[in-house]
Amino acid sequence: MALYIDSAFPNDIIPVAQMIPLAGVTTNPSILLAAQERGQKLDMLSLIRELQRIVEGFIIVAQSATLVAYSSSKHQNTW
Repeated sequence: MALYIDSAFPNDIIPVAQMIPLAGVTTNPSILLAAQERGQKLDMLSLIRELQRIVEGFIIVAQSATLVAYSSSKHQNTW
């Protein structure tokens, strides 16, 4: 079973990733906005890089109708 965390706020992800092996992080525009409202100041590219540093699995970003997945190996796939 793969476990993903649905967030864009690194301060929430770090403690979970330290306790539970995560398959990755998923996020979308609503989650990104909520993280910014809580004080997350990273731009999209910086956030993705930070999430790759925290989690070894996939970083999945839903941007409108386009889904972009980033793996920890720094490869990008777009569906």
